Amino acid sequence: MADPDLIITQDAISRIIEWARGGRLAALPRTALYTESARAMLDQLMSGSGGLDLNIGTTYRIQPADDGRIVLFDVPEHGQLARFTASLLSLAGIPAKCAPSDARLQLVPLDRDDGGLGLFILNSTGRKISADVFFPAEVTVCDMASYFTSQHCPSEDMVAPADRFTLEVPPCGVLPLAVDGLGLDVEERKAAAVSSRVLEQKVTEAAENELPGLAQSEDMGALWN
Repeated sequence: MADPDLIITQDAISRIIEWARGGRLAALPRTALYTESARAMLDQLMSGSGGLDLNIGTTYRIQPADDGRIVLFDVPEHGQLARFTASLLSLAGIPAKCAPSDARLQLVPLDRDDGGLGLFILNSTGRKISADVFFPAEVTVCDMASYFTSQHCPSEDMVAPADRFTLEVPPCGVLPLAVDGLGLDVEERKAAAVSSRVLEQKVTEAAENELPGLAQSEDMGALWN
């Protein structure tokens, strides 16, 4: 995804399009920061046949480019960023590593060198939030500070492996966690798609239980994607 504050030249747009044609997804912002020649090249591509316009709170257009796709998007508001990013990951075929039951929380997962995951849970509201975090498989979690002290999760700080954890995040705070158990070998990766569908179902069920009537008033599949 290109930085919305970046000036995009004809050479840059040409490289991005060529990169996407190889079966990848490239996301470009609708801004005024394109050179005239870059804008002409982008407009020519996006006006082609087969495009699809979508609106999930953020408006964007998906345009095929040989084996890949180009997404041209309106820069999302802060509150829509997480949903838009999840939509891009879904389009790119990248399964979610985790998901919260409360949309007010933002999850920032970062791969560790040892194959584990560093997970930062952000609460930008002025109130404490208690919510569940779902994983596609059973994992172990511990406090990030404890992990960095000993380079592993101490047994006294580690909870039993599970695929769902209930956590409390302080107001305007960040909860840093070390997560182990998501490292997949080649055979396990074949089951990742099934696991991601199970994860989606769990999140949907939790949302319906906590917010009665949501299933009748919202398209849950659209909320996930």
